Amino acid sequence: MKLSRLFISLSIIICGSFPAPAKIIHIPRDYATIQDGIKAAADRDTVLVAPGIYSGQIKFETKNIFFASWFLTTGDARYISETILDGADSTVIKVSHLVGPATTIMGFTIRNGRDGINPRGKFRVLYNHFYNCGDGLDYERGSGGLCRYNLIEKNKGEGLDLDNDVNVIIEDNIIRNNGEDGIEIQLQDYTGPRLPYVIRRNLIYGNGQNGIQLVGHPGPSNRVFYIERNVIYDNGFVGLGCTSNGNTVENYEGASLLERIYLINNTFAGNNYGMTGGDNVIALNNLFVGNKMIAMKNVDGNSITAYSNFWLNGDDFESSNRDKPTILHTPPLLDENYNLTPSSGCIDRGTAFFAWFDETVLNLPPESFAGSAPDIGAFEINLADPLVDLNLSSETMPGVIKLNWSADNAANIRGFEIHRSKGGIQFAKSAFVENAGGAATSSAQQYLDADLLPGTYYYRLKQIDSDGRISLSKVLEVELPAPANYGLLPNYPNPFKGKTSIEYHLPAAGFVVIKIYNFLGQEIRTLVDGERPAGFHHRLIWDGRDAAGRKVVSGAYFYELTAGNFRAVRRLMVLP
Repeated sequence: MKLSRLFISLSIIICGSFPAPAKIIHIPRDYATIQDGIKAAADRDTVLVAPGIYSGQIKFETKNIFFASWFLTTGDARYISETILDGADSTVIKVSHLVGPATTIMGFTIRNGRDGINPRGKFRVLYNHFYNCGDGLDYERGSGGLCRYNLIEKNKGEGLDLDNDVNVIIEDNIIRNNGEDGIEIQLQDYTGPRLPYVIRRNLIYGNGQNGIQLVGHPGPSNRVFYIERNVIYDNGFVGLGCTSNGNTVENYEGASLLERIYLINNTFAGNNYGMTGGDNVIALNNLFVGNKMIAMKNVDGNSITAYSNFWLNGDDFESSNRDKPTILHTPPLLDENYNLTPSSGCIDRGTAFFAWFDETVLNLPPESFAGSAPDIGAFEINLADPLVDLNLSSETMPGVIKLNWSADNAANIRGFEIHRSKGGIQFAKSAFVENAGGAATSSAQQYLDADLLPGTYYYRLKQIDSDGRISLSKVLEVELPAPANYGLLPNYPNPFKGKTSIEYHLPAAGFVVIKIYNFLGQEIRTLVDGERPAGFHHRLIWDGRDAAGRKVVSGAYFYELTAGNFRAVRRLMVLP
């Protein structure tokens, strides 16, 4: 976040909640301990904490108090990491049900607690770093409020754990690498006014179990979920999983939860499963890519999925309702941050209006999206970098793609980043090519991308000028075929002393065994014994040692490749 935007946000938070005059209590200048400062504070006072490590439990029992590090007054993010609240295995902060809803906790590192914060009342938690706690935040009955701009990572249990009736907005957080779920929500009996849960614009990734888990219970539950514009990726079990009967252990059942879930403009990528369960889900403008098993399982009952893109998942649907004419299967071509790139098939392919069973679910004004229709996925495309025509083309050779392009005004170009995507999910930088044109007005450029497996590759170039300006090329799609036949090539060098390289080709993926035998046909060593993908130029090194790690004697040896019904043998020589 830019500092100007940050200070505007902080000003709104402070002025909107704590009209002047309000006293500022400085810790440790005015009071030696944080708890003493909180007890001394009047309603709507600010308790401002200097950098340092503060151990022991902190309790908020009444009043509206703004509790913050120097980050509040400076906007300097280093004060978040330098102002540490250490629980020493006790819950770091407890928030009573009697606190005022304007109570705010801002700008701390909160660590080593049984829980980071255990609230029973509504409050706001902003710009904090939670790590190495049991749960980062453990919301109890009657709690909630606003959870925004926090980094919640590497906690032993959940990043956020919500039990019973919690009225909360969870937005603009990074929730990553927690031992269990990123967010776990228990849906115990609740019959009061319809209770909203808002989860939006978060990055939720790398968690050991689910990105988000909704845990159903047998009794009534009057709740509604708004899950919007999150990127939920690389979680161990499910991006968004539903279980039943209080079961917090993900079993991929895809429970038939009856709570209404609005799932709008999210990106689910690289999870084991994308979404499992839900009998009352409206899923629109979502992107499901590279989820290993199934993108959507048991999203049925009164649920519907529409205007969404599914690409390179293990399977796209199992027992799930969808509007087939609006479901896409096209390469999303994301950048490294899951933004759409200019050639993505997700641009302008969502919907601004949707009605379901006489309910108008979406009715977006044109100014809320960039093009003729909303994009699919978590982010609307940002065309900040202009496109440049570089006449990008390709040639293919076994295991190699050669890129050719030309650039005008070459004298002003520093070089080109090569961005590659295998399969079309996500681009990553693979190389940088210095400008070969020197002072020429135009120049021809090339790059060899070698040791590639067969498949479909997508390339784009990022042209970087000498003054730092950036332009992007159009995307080039290249199909690299598999070998037509199996092949076992001569080793090199041969004869050899020390090490030699063995290369083989596979027209199809399969189980491969490569063994070394001596002149008498006795097995010396197994070099490969397992599954290998199709492709040219599979290479391995033999160091001239047997299975026990001993140097073999000089002389003639044989190496054998077995793959399916194919078998080949070649001879090699070991020098003394």
